[in-house]
Amino acid sequence: MILVLLFLATFGAQAVLVVPGAPAWAGSVLLPVVWIVWLVMRPRRQNPVFLAIALGLVWDVLFEPVIGPGGIAFSAAVLVISWLAVHVADRSPLAWAGAGGAATAVILLVRHVALLPLGLAGRLVVVPFFRSVLLTGGWCLVVGWILSADLGRWWRRLRTRRLR
Repeated sequence: MILVLLFLATFGAQAVLVVPGAPAWAGSVLLPVVWIVWLVMRPRRQNPVFLAIALGLVWDVLFEPVIGPGGIAFSAAVLVISWLAVHVADRSPLAWAGAGGAATAVILLVRHVALLPLGLAGRLVVVPFFRSVLLTGGWCLVVGWILSADLGRWWRRLRTRRLR
């Protein structure tokens, strides 16, 4: 249940970041990419591609003019990140940042290619592309750091000290 709430909060925060009047850089952060990294970095992975397609289709419904490119882009990102995770075998916060940046690059490139035949793709500009890769990688770094801190164990240890 908590994962569903976090999932909804992620997409809600993304919707808030892209409203008119928000800073220009705010829409560059792709918050749901952290779910792609989580799908790959968790210990037991049962075919994360189907979950990534669902994630991409939710992205399409909320933010895209057509349904489909998000599902394609998010599933391609999971495939690339899964391949990288097998070869790197690191689960540190820096690995989360690298995986988040790589997933963002794949999503942006595949989405652009998927929208080209429809005539909906704009120009792929280098500065916003790299801004999005860096900011989303930083967001994934923060989430990876929070997960590696194991706040639940810290909270239980704090509670047991107070009970003595």
